[in-house]
Amino acid sequence: MEGRKGAAALLFLEGKDDMQDVEIDSYIYCVSAFVKLAQSESSLLSHIIPEHHQKKTFDSLIQEALDSLMLEGEGIVAAARRAIGRHDYSAVLTIFPILRHLKQSKPDFDSTLQGTAASTKNKLPTLIVSMETIGAKALEEFADSIKNDPDKEYNMPKDGTVHELTSNAILFLQQLLDFQETAGAMLASQVSESSSSASSCSSEFGR
Repeated sequence: MEGRKGAAALLFLEGKDDMQDVEIDSYIYCVSAFVKLAQSESSLLSHIIPEHHQKKTFDSLIQEALDSLMLEGEGIVAAARRAIGRHDYSAVLTIFPILRHLKQSKPDFDSTLQGTAASTKNKLPTLIVSMETIGAKALEEFADSIKNDPDKEYNMPKDGTVHELTSNAILFLQQLLDFQETAGAMLASQVSESSSSASSCSSEFGR
């Protein structure tokens, strides 16, 4: 009976992972599709709208789709934040492929949205910063949870098998390997922000 429950739980977790993969892929495709469609829209407008009205018209036309895309991205960040609250750090890994794709897409975004309002151009960078912040927080809290886990010294397996904490840490790091550049840049951006904040504080006190 317990074996069946274990198998059912495993199938449920695998199914959950599959659903996450589908959601990640879906969002990534939506980002790519938005860029392509926005580029086509911009090209079409250049042939039918007077030049001095093109960017303003383009800005209005893309707002609904762009807002929807950013709202979904913010929902992913919110889900990652809730996962951190539950100490479910592996769930936060979902943002890494998305963040990598957003950064790869940013040059096309920037060139396509050139000439639009600042509020329009700033939407993607704002989402990227949110994802970097929540991702760095997850990595830091995961490291802290490993260092401060009270079971790691007192509840060692008597049969010589690998401690569950070690196993979980290895699994997490294996999954993270595919995104080491993204994770490294994410942590570096947070260190840079902290340094600039510290410098600002020092200069304020120095006055």
